[in-house]
Amino acid sequence: MNQFNLNNMMKRLDQKLNLTTQERDNIQASINQNIEQKNRKSNRRFNSIPLAVAASLFLILAVPAVTPFLERNQTSQLLQAEEVETMVNSYLEALVTKNIEALVHYSDDLRFPDKEEQLAQYVTIDNTITHASMKELTKVNEREYAVTIRFIDEREPRPFEQTFSVRFQKGKGWKIIVGEDLPSS
Repeated sequence: MNQFNLNNMMKRLDQKLNLTTQERDNIQASINQNIEQKNRKSNRRFNSIPLAVAASLFLILAVPAVTPFLERNQTSQLLQAEEVETMVNSYLEALVTKNIEALVHYSDDLRFPDKEEQLAQYVTIDNTITHASMKELTKVNEREYAVTIRFIDEREPRPFEQTFSVRFQKGKGWKIIVGEDLPSS
């Protein structure tokens, strides 16, 4: 492949990918280096320059195509974790401020068949928790996290910890699962 064809190919590639001058120069230098290495190994039975050019072009085209997908996936996972963390903190604030409606909203209590029964029972609970904070949030899978919460209860001599599942429920969003037997600390 002569230098004229390589320059024309780089210009077309630059137009399609909207490369910066630095990116184009780096790519062209890489291709030239591959060509020089292949020319030094001229004792081979076949000419592998087209293969080197094709491999270089594949990498040039594949990396920009895959990178946005990977970045979107990482961004999506970070946003999901932030959404779960925000919901858990809202639940903890409702717990400490004794906001019963918010507690019912942010949780799914497996001990009660529906939200009305959950609300009716929560109103009768003597909540003595004075502080609650998230100690750890761990992703279990795409639709579930595990959260460890540290509680301070005025009736308990020492702080204690409890782990809850946080699950995504279709049409309802993320909910803390209450009434499920998980290990406590």
